[in-house]
Amino acid sequence: MRTTRSSAIFAFIAASVLFLQYQTSARSDTESAIMLSNKLNELKMFDYSEFALTQELAKNPADADLLKIQMAVTYFVSNKPDKANEIINSIPKTSEYYPNSRRVFGIEALKKGKNDMAVTALEEYFKIYLAKPPTTEVGKTEFREAAGYLVYAYKQMSKPSDAEKVLKYLDAIDKDDGNEDEGDKFLRQLGVRLDGIEEMIDSNKEGWKDLANKTLKEIDDKLAWRDQDPIRALALVEKARCYLYLGRLDDAFNLLTNKNNNALLNAFDEGYEKEGILHLSPSTYQNHWLGRIYIAKAEKAAEADKTALYIQAIQRLYDVLKIKTSEKYPKNEDVINCFLTCKEELEKRGKKVPIEAVKNKLVSRGPRSRGTPSMERREADQFFGDGKFQSALPLYAKAITNNRKSFDADYLLARLAYCYMKNDQLLEAMTIAGYLGDYFPTAENTPLTAVQIGEVLWSKKMYEDAIIVYSTYLKNTPSDQYAGDISARVAKYWFDKAAELAKAANALPQGEEKIKKAKEAKEAYVATVPYYKNIINNFQHTKYGISSYYLMGYCYTYADDYLNGAEAFTNFCEKELKKDGEKDIGSLADGKLRIADDYVQYASGLDKEADTLRNKATEAEAAAPATPAPAKDKKEAGKEAKDAKDDKAKPEAAKPAEKESPKDDKEVLTPVQMNARADELNKKAAGYYKEALKNLLELTGTWCAAGGILENTKDAKALKAIEVGYSLLGWTYDGLADKENACKAFDFFIKKYPQSKSIPASMFRLGKIYGEMNKYDIAGQVLENLADKFPATNEGKQALPSLGRNMYEVKNYEKSIQVFNKIFAQNVELTIGDLRWILANLSDCGGTHPKEGSELAVKAGDLLLVKLEKPDLKEWLGPQRMREVAGNPKELQRLISLIREKLYYDYANAAYWGNLYDKGIAKIDIILLNERSSYYYDGRFLRAMLYRGLKKFEKATNDYSDISMMAIGAKKYSIYNKVQCKIGDTYLEEVKEFPTKDRELLNKAYGSYNIVAITNMDEDPTVTGTKVSKEELKEQNEWIEYAVYMAAHCASRLGLDSDKAKMVEKYKKYFPMGKYLKEIDKLPAKEALKAPLTPADGDKEKKK
Repeated sequence: MRTTRSSAIFAFIAASVLFLQYQTSARSDTESAIMLSNKLNELKMFDYSEFALTQELAKNPADADLLKIQMAVTYFVSNKPDKANEIINSIPKTSEYYPNSRRVFGIEALKKGKNDMAVTALEEYFKIYLAKPPTTEVGKTEFREAAGYLVYAYKQMSKPSDAEKVLKYLDAIDKDDGNEDEGDKFLRQLGVRLDGIEEMIDSNKEGWKDLANKTLKEIDDKLAWRDQDPIRALALVEKARCYLYLGRLDDAFNLLTNKNNNALLNAFDEGYEKEGILHLSPSTYQNHWLGRIYIAKAEKAAEADKTALYIQAIQRLYDVLKIKTSEKYPKNEDVINCFLTCKEELEKRGKKVPIEAVKNKLVSRGPRSRGTPSMERREADQFFGDGKFQSALPLYAKAITNNRKSFDADYLLARLAYCYMKNDQLLEAMTIAGYLGDYFPTAENTPLTAVQIGEVLWSKKMYEDAIIVYSTYLKNTPSDQYAGDISARVAKYWFDKAAELAKAANALPQGEEKIKKAKEAKEAYVATVPYYKNIINNFQHTKYGISSYYLMGYCYTYADDYLNGAEAFTNFCEKELKKDGEKDIGSLADGKLRIADDYVQYASGLDKEADTLRNKATEAEAAAPATPAPAKDKKEAGKEAKDAKDDKAKPEAAKPAEKESPKDDKEVLTPVQMNARADELNKKAAGYYKEALKNLLELTGTWCAAGGILENTKDAKALKAIEVGYSLLGWTYDGLADKENACKAFDFFIKKYPQSKSIPASMFRLGKIYGEMNKYDIAGQVLENLADKFPATNEGKQALPSLGRNMYEVKNYEKSIQVFNKIFAQNVELTIGDLRWILANLSDCGGTHPKEGSELAVKAGDLLLVKLEKPDLKEWLGPQRMREVAGNPKELQRLISLIREKLYYDYANAAYWGNLYDKGIAKIDIILLNERSSYYYDGRFLRAMLYRGLKKFEKATNDYSDISMMAIGAKKYSIYNKVQCKIGDTYLEEVKEFPTKDRELLNKAYGSYNIVAITNMDEDPTVTGTKVSKEELKEQNEWIEYAVYMAAHCASRLGLDSDKAKMVEKYKKYFPMGKYLKEIDKLPAKEALKAPLTPADGDKEKKK
């Protein structure tokens, strides 16, 4: 297509330089060596690259010059320029590869900013190849590469005429290309010349005006007979550019905006867009240069006219940037710099400029400094723009080292941080983001860099590292456009973490660990509060504003800071009620409830403190014989039930563990003083109970009455809050010792909400109060009714399965198995979730692997596989996932396949522990038909164990051998060590079955263990270049320890005393606290060889 070719050529010239790796044609061995060298250089394995080339030099002396040139390239990229130059200069002029040595030398000289040397070397290259142009594709590529670099060199030297001359060199290899016409070549020359003119203007060189005027005449001559095509349109833009440089702004403006030219410049957009290259269309160039023209006009205009001109300019530049592929526009950096200049000028004049078009285009962002950057810097920017962040990284690091106080230091740091981030060096990226935040807190790049790095850390679930970055960001720019979302994100993280800690604390038995975990949970809730406060202070106008009061209230509440919690919920309710538009009815009702609940919790705490004081007073009085003991407080009998209610009011998943016991007062009080203080506390508590009562009566009365905000509400959250509010009324009156109203409130609640889960606790307390009031008949009726109606409180349809799971979680595995046995015996219908849980867990039971539990797991597996034939997708996938895959049968099939594989694997595992080996093998064989299965490795291990269970030792060792080969290929040495040990274990098991072959099998076992045992423990495991995680290294060492012990065991049984001694010595040296330390000193003697051996592993034994 005509548009495509013209624009591609224009883009090539505008970009100035092509960065291509060194390649050449050669004999196959030499070419392979050079390709290997290039790859090793790319991986920064320069020593290996040099070694490969040295070897090839020895084998192929005929290609010595070519290989030497590649050696020089290696030295150049490894920062050894002296050695590289020495090699390059050693290539004789008589060598057929001498021109290539000049090309390589010229390119490297240009990268170092030595333009004169580069020009001399590259012109020497062209002197030879212009006489005899290359004919191969590789040779032509090198020719074009050299031309690109030489054009750039002349532009750097402000010699546009010489740069144009180099363009004509390309005719030597493009003469057979019939697609390129004179217009293409002319555009190419125009681009180079005008870039050169701009360089001359920037460096104050003479003669540029004459050259610009000459260019105008040439453009007019060329356009005189030119058709209305893209080349004409692009040439018009170049003419306007010429006018711009000459200061003829009106001429430039009129040329690009008159009716006919404007129509021509926009006529080709559809074709360019269809080709996916709208960024190269004439209209894109028109918008860019019109933006520049408007800026130039604004700089010269009166202050009153500047704003309008900058607005015109930024709109044109915005039109370029909003193109999806704008990053590929050859002068995209200039567009962004001009856009930001307009933005700054407009903001100075009080105009708010949206930057949505550029907020995610940091990759395209160029340095905001005038003049042309160094070749090294341009190379870094080119690598960056191409996404070659690893290559750009050292160049930016060097640049910032030398320019930490430069105008665009923040830009360099931002790019360096981005490179580290893209190279997955997140610690370095974090460090630079922190440096930017500390030293360039208000710089334009600082917030976005922090947000991007934080986003990557967050996506990798490195949440607390991300929060470190976010904290600096929020401190410096608390009202930045992303700060509200990030504050909400971080707050939710701490809130969720606190909830998890609280849940863990609740599950612990009483003791120091429970107290410690509860304290951690409270601290996490407290840590969340500042993020909500930041939203409240800076983003009340957003969707997070008012709701942050609500969530902050929960944080205070779950941290047991009830008064601040009540205050936060009060603020939420007040602001939500005053809010225009639709109200959050559910949260309003819940917030009102939480105000009351916080006051009740705080008052209850005061009452408990008062009770503690009274108990102490009683004990003190009892210790004094002359003083009669006071009567026991009547409220004490009801405290246990009320405490249970308090626990229920706080969600189990989020509430912290129970509070620490109050500490003794420092001052020593008399019993009378203790009782007096207790009375004060009770009085204070009564005040808070009254505050709670006021809010509850407002919630259940005023708000629900005619005209109230909750009148006839259908909101589920609001209805639930009203229900709990009625429940809490009884407990609040109870706290006030208003027994009559407490009974009325409980009775009303029980009748109004007979299905409420709180009914049993309410009925129990009601019965107790009636008893305290000496109404024993009524109390008996209530309690008998409670026993009759709720014989299995908190149990429902899932009662027995839940009980079974709970028994399992508390490690009462025997009881858990009893419960599930009962379920299967009674044919109770189990959900898919329950069956999958049974299959996955009952064969384990904390590593005890009971046979009965394993058999139940297999039963569950049989039921699941039947159900999977005609799956109820809602049960198997859940409603959300089912909706997501609706209409996508391929994805649905994939998910079902994954589920089936998981079932097969769990089934086989359960079958192994249940001694149902054949059943297990049948399922594993199906999995292993798919070598890409995520269970393939584990499946081979498991099948080997199943074969061992069947005494099919040869098949087991075959599986282990295959795993061993795969592990070596994948450099998974921990797996390899494990496999070798398993092979040894298998041979030892076989000895028991074939005692007549004991020595042969024992030798084989010894060989397997010994392969692992002889590992050099003093060698750094990373010397091979393979990354080894801490977990993998730990596992690797555990298997080495086991192998050393078992090798010593086998050597002892074989009478290899010297080998045994070495292994014992090695064990004690490297595993002085090892798990087999006692056993290794009790190894059997040689004469015991004929006795049956018991393998040390036998996976079942090891897991027990």
